[in-house]
Amino acid sequence: MRQSDERDETAGDRRPDLLAGPPREPAPLLEALKSTVTGEVRSDRLTRALYATDASVYQVVPVAVVLPRSEADVLATIRACGRFGVPLTARGGGTSQAGQCIGPGVILDCSKYFNRVLEIDAAERRARVEPGCVLDALNLALKPHNLQFAPDISTSNRATIGGMVANNSSGTRSVLYGKTIDHVAALRVALVDGTVASFGPLDAGELEARSRRDDLEGACYRMTRQLATEHAGEIDRRYPKILRRVGGYNLDAFVPGRPAIGGDDRFNLAHLLVGSEGTLAVTLEATLRLVEVPRAKVVLVVEFPELLDALAAVPSILVHGPSAVEVVDRYVLDSTRLNPEASRLRDFLQGDPGAILIIELSGDDTAALFPGLDALDADLAARGVGAHRLAVREPAKQARIWKLRTLALGLSMAEKGDAKAVSFVEDTAVAPERLRDFIAEFLAVIARHGTKAGVYAHASVGCLHVRPIVNLKTEEGVRRFEAIANDVAGIVLKYGGAPLGGARRRPGPERLPGVDVRPGALPGVPHAEADVRPESPPQPGQDRRCAPPDREPAPRPGVCHPGGPDDLRLLGRRRPAAGRRALRGGRGVPQDARGDDVPLYTGDAARIGADLATLAALVSEGRLRPIIDRSTAWTDIDQLLEAMAKGQVAGKAVLTVAQS
Repeated sequence: MRQSDERDETAGDRRPDLLAGPPREPAPLLEALKSTVTGEVRSDRLTRALYATDASVYQVVPVAVVLPRSEADVLATIRACGRFGVPLTARGGGTSQAGQCIGPGVILDCSKYFNRVLEIDAAERRARVEPGCVLDALNLALKPHNLQFAPDISTSNRATIGGMVANNSSGTRSVLYGKTIDHVAALRVALVDGTVASFGPLDAGELEARSRRDDLEGACYRMTRQLATEHAGEIDRRYPKILRRVGGYNLDAFVPGRPAIGGDDRFNLAHLLVGSEGTLAVTLEATLRLVEVPRAKVVLVVEFPELLDALAAVPSILVHGPSAVEVVDRYVLDSTRLNPEASRLRDFLQGDPGAILIIELSGDDTAALFPGLDALDADLAARGVGAHRLAVREPAKQARIWKLRTLALGLSMAEKGDAKAVSFVEDTAVAPERLRDFIAEFLAVIARHGTKAGVYAHASVGCLHVRPIVNLKTEEGVRRFEAIANDVAGIVLKYGGAPLGGARRRPGPERLPGVDVRPGALPGVPHAEADVRPESPPQPGQDRRCAPPDREPAPRPGVCHPGGPDDLRLLGRRRPAAGRRALRGGRGVPQDARGDDVPLYTGDAARIGADLATLAALVSEGRLRPIIDRSTAWTDIDQLLEAMAKGQVAGKAVLTVAQS
């Protein structure tokens, strides 16, 4: 028995060894992949460990990871997985909050090679991209045309367009721009049998012709039309009438008399795939609608003594047509006091608020925005809203305010000790006029379970990030995790809201025993999925009710389940400082028998931050050995992290690790 095994057994740590031997019987699958894929096929222990996690609290070890170079590689991967009955999970930037981009089979990561901007048509405001294209890279290419892809998500430096399509992402300014579905014109996709289909807007004649096709694509059209027609009443009754509903399938986009999406009311099956999280097809190419970048912005910061006062003011603010209304509560603001950089950005605060609202107005001319800003300020003053109000017209000062909001998130999640702010009841959404009462009950649930939470994000659309403090390293913490999730699910239903996306993958308030709040959970929807995905390999956690968060459904015979169901566990994140110390001070790159360097991992600069938590855990457990490239400007993990935070790291990052 290895020393690390003895230590774990003595400590009563029953967690699986993430780097334990090879998965069961993967050889035929790996051989098939390596013989047909021109990109990378990785099955080493380190890669499997890194891809076992995402930004959620879950962990599932995959059989292998495929980094495709082309559409042909994606199709070859789909066919190989179908042949061997192995689940396939397409992964974007790894930023999913509900475990959508982890799975026990093969992970498909298009971000390394299959990531080009294929075409920009500035006149038509359209762009074509491959699924691995990162949002920031696309917007950088669009900058000379003063255009952008509108959803402005906080993870834009690593989130991919394929992932945004899968999750129906939105962002800070969704009250103005809507969601990804509003900006997707067409999709070229691979269906489960490897068929390539192009879905875009169709007139009545084209729709009838497609529906008559005697193939899988034709079945997709027929089944979608049938479900939307037969269940139109149920869809209207059960789908939340709110902007930030992203969970479930978008069947409401296909009922008779449906509203236009993106200004086009034609039948477009791409809109069913947006938000389906890879359960229906894999994106090969996306045609996107673009918007002009606003040339001017102004901001009004309003301070409130209490969070609920701030939320109560949101409906009256929305009548002024803001492009953003963001809330940050005292817990999150207080996290910025001890950080030198963040504390210097607090100078715009006039007191010690219980919460602030950051209200943005945008347009083509700054001077033209001033009357609107003054009218908003005067209206709030007349209503007695807010203890202090600060109008900010200068772009540099606005940037400081937004930067504090960005820094506050990370700092609020860096508590000392094992109890952390955990994302598991994230992004629940209700109508803005019901937000105040909803959050009051939400926080009462958290208090009843003996903990607290930070609250921030998109008050404009009734969608807040609420992250309870929970210690997932203890059984009591896991029980608290489940209890809070169950209670929150009931509140979401009570207020006619929508749960977090990710409803088809992981447990959480959107998938609970006896509670099915997914808008797509209608009679016939499981049948529709079976028809659209014939002979498809099982998706992790895709049973109609969730397994408890410490296990997956039992493995099917003959399917690769590396390590069995115990490979899924809640992650008790280590303290960031401890992780940095563990990663510091490597001595040299390992060498093979010929004396050549053998670096096992070198992360992309934009994504290495997401990997550091996993790497730190593996290093501190003695499974990996770190090496800092002494030829670079960064010879210490702390220096590297600081440089990354300041945007000074480009290309390949300088951290390399090797197996101990």
